[in-house]
Amino acid sequence: MDQGIHFELLDPHDSNITTRHIRGVAINDFDRDGDQDIFLATYATRWIRREPDSHARPDGLYRNEGDLVFTPMAEQAFGSAIRTTAQAAAWGDLDGDGLDDLYVTTAVDRPNLLYRNRGDGTFEEIGRQVDVASTKFGRGIALADVNRDGYLDMYVSNFVANLTAFETNGKTEKPRRHPPLLGVRGCANHMFIHDSSGRYVDMAGAMGVEGLSDGEGWGAAFCDLNDDGYSDLFVTNDGRPDNFYVYRDGVFHDRSGQVLEKMIRRSRRTGAMGVALGDYDNDRDIDLYATNYYSDFLMENVNGVVLRRKSRESGIERFTNVIGMGVAFADFDNDGDLDLAVANGDVAGFDPVRNILMENVGGGCFVESTETAGPGFAALQRSQGLAIGDLDDDGKLDIVIGNDDGSFPSVLVNRTEGAGGWIRLRLVGNPPNTSAIGARVWLVAGDETQVRERRSGSSLYSCNENVIHFGLGEYTGLSLVKVRWPDGSFSEIEGVQARSTVTVAQP
Repeated sequence: MDQGIHFELLDPHDSNITTRHIRGVAINDFDRDGDQDIFLATYATRWIRREPDSHARPDGLYRNEGDLVFTPMAEQAFGSAIRTTAQAAAWGDLDGDGLDDLYVTTAVDRPNLLYRNRGDGTFEEIGRQVDVASTKFGRGIALADVNRDGYLDMYVSNFVANLTAFETNGKTEKPRRHPPLLGVRGCANHMFIHDSSGRYVDMAGAMGVEGLSDGEGWGAAFCDLNDDGYSDLFVTNDGRPDNFYVYRDGVFHDRSGQVLEKMIRRSRRTGAMGVALGDYDNDRDIDLYATNYYSDFLMENVNGVVLRRKSRESGIERFTNVIGMGVAFADFDNDGDLDLAVANGDVAGFDPVRNILMENVGGGCFVESTETAGPGFAALQRSQGLAIGDLDDDGKLDIVIGNDDGSFPSVLVNRTEGAGGWIRLRLVGNPPNTSAIGARVWLVAGDETQVRERRSGSSLYSCNENVIHFGLGEYTGLSLVKVRWPDGSFSEIEGVQARSTVTVAQP
């Protein structure tokens, strides 16, 4: 009997994942051994502090040894002296050597960090060397080959230029809906474009994506909204209108007013945070979900030009009247449509709340499955980042949620009984973008066609696994895979078997 989507909460003492005070979660097979590893970006207990160093904490890097056992690797990988004020993180091969590197945004006037993967379990920090060591309060990070020159570029959404403590006369303000931004300077976002010499140039102004001059940028994610082969960009702004930039002829054009009209009007008095992108209604285009203050947004892609709000019709409006943070679309029961996992938290002293699981029941509708999803969804917590990946290689997607309330991260292992079949694809692009970030994949399984995109950086502060996952439901036949690679070229693979993981190399 189908008991619905269900997760086991992994004991941190069994898994060895014991990092606390987490903002971002970035899942990736950084050592290319076939298992998904975990990076945890950490910060101070609360973000209202007088001394900048009180925010700094050692980040967590955990190598997956199999059987849901992880080895702490941060000290070996990054050096024992490194303490950061990390916020967001994203993986991608930035130098074309076939290994995924790690970019981490930070707060409190500390520089952002770029860790070059040496391939031996260690990383070299090169942020200053390649001109990406911004000291602004970085929130979101997303990677894409924006100009199709083969190299990955990086977009960073910045909250403020500095963090002069959120306090008055030496005492913290009573928590409000928005903390008082006293002594804080707003700032532009970054678009770091690779210049082919190994360095980066900030082209945000020239490309039209600086964002808000008074700051408060949060999430960022690239997607190909209009299916023209180029990456468009969505940016969330706390308490301000959000931005949707469409790429054309070497620059981005702000189409927020046309694309997100209803959402922008609402967000003038609320605050969007995290973002998820996926084809939830299986009509072969990419839709958008944004977490928010008190009511999240589900936006249906109508024609590549307009996103129509479907929060009420889909049912999600009834389940999300809390402060949403990280979020991801994923087919947790492998039935062929995308479900939703949402991490809920706070930014100004609100009470802890439960995280939410919503099952896609077809017809563009969701039902809340939190009550039956397991103890990991029952706890009252202040959660932040959320990322998806198959941690135990069983063909079912697991969840890692970062909590900034002092508790351990919530590592949720998918134990859904009766889950459907699946196909997983490891894309290998031609150098330098061997991560194949920006690729679009279609899976034709019988009469059904699904679409996915390979991206790095979404949710809130977070990055999902570097594998494309499709649920098949009851279909057991052979499938056809079509790939549009980031450079616009195409390839196909016929006869892909169900319940298999396949490496797809760009011709």
